Amino acid sequence: MSDMSWELWSICGRMAISGSHTLSLSVRNDITVRSLGLKFSDALQPQMVVAATVRVLKDGLLLPDAAQLKDAGLADGCIVELLQTAGTDVVITACNDNAARIFSLDSGQCSELRGHFGQVYACSVSPDNRHLLTASEDKSARIWEVLGDAVVEKRCLRHAGEVYSAVFSHCGNFAVTASEDNSACLWRMDGTQRWTFSHNGEVYLSTFSCDDELVLTASEDGSAALIFAETGECQSMLVGHDSAVNRAEFSPDGCLVVTASLDATGRIWNRQDGVRTYILRGSRSEVKYASFSPDSKLVFLTHANGTAEMFCSHTGICTRTLLDHIEPVYMAVSCPNCRVVALASEDARATVWNITSGQKELTLEHADAVTWISFSRCGKFIVTTSWDCTAKLWYADSGECLDTLEGHASPVIYAEFATLYL
Repeated sequence: MSDMSWELWSICGRMAISGSHTLSLSVRNDITVRSLGLKFSDALQPQMVVAATVRVLKDGLLLPDAAQLKDAGLADGCIVELLQTAGTDVVITACNDNAARIFSLDSGQCSELRGHFGQVYACSVSPDNRHLLTASEDKSARIWEVLGDAVVEKRCLRHAGEVYSAVFSHCGNFAVTASEDNSACLWRMDGTQRWTFSHNGEVYLSTFSCDDELVLTASEDGSAALIFAETGECQSMLVGHDSAVNRAEFSPDGCLVVTASLDATGRIWNRQDGVRTYILRGSRSEVKYASFSPDSKLVFLTHANGTAEMFCSHTGICTRTLLDHIEPVYMAVSCPNCRVVALASEDARATVWNITSGQKELTLEHADAVTWISFSRCGKFIVTTSWDCTAKLWYADSGECLDTLEGHASPVIYAEFATLYL
């Protein structure tokens, strides 16, 4: 599709529960149904911290989230309904004390997910907001179900080595895991394994494309792989890095892939054929993290020497270098409106930068290394995690600390905003 082949459509949306709120939006006909639902949700309920499950209906029928508007039976001037299910806004943390925790932003109560026998590296929430997925040092990933006030372990997905990442598919029917045992595995929700894909080194990460067609991996063997989710067959091997690939990510628009490597480069690839389009060279230091901006126009790289860089994803040109940190920068994440980017660093600080001007706007301080940083869906709040055994909530506009989430017995290494049916 060329850049000029899309049209603007005017679509009216209303809340399906009451019909009392209506709004018209002009949108591109090539965005997905899910994107349309989130745009309406943002406009109708801007005060929400995170997104509840948002589904789009036409004439009472649910539309497929991954379909583009022009392919989903919609037309210019049509009316759709939003089905937005109620839930509790929470922050979910993963910790080195073998537990994940759920902090309710309404009540302040904390629930623990106990069952792992090693540190928990990450936690993922299912699209229906009723299941959690944790990845652990104990060679397992575990599926948990939210049942009233309780969160119950339902399935244990076992590997022969530590499980570094575990995420749900966007349809919610599958999960994919990445392991120290050199494999990525796709699992059904009943805990049975659908396929295994092997690398020649540890697999640090695996994730789904936005349409669930592909699984992307990043491996110690210096490669990434694009794998057909349906069959487990390899579509493309992304090779060319001279050292381990420790991060890989799909662009939000689904067209590109970025990889980050210890060889001090990032690389941008075409998702359809696996052809490399650009090598991102900047700081001569190993790349810790790579991510896209929500509009897919920028790529952010962070480095072991404390620098971070912004690249244009369509030219591979470095547009900004962010210089402030004195220790490795572990990650970079952009606000949903693409106005700012936030960095998490080993120097016990997180910083927030204006993308347009390149100026630092905020400094968020912990007592030890900041391991993770994430924005709420509305962009109004930030959560950080740290080796100081806490997670902190911040106002994204002022940098004021809203709350400190305590109770962790070891360093906290991951956190995200979510909505659950507690």
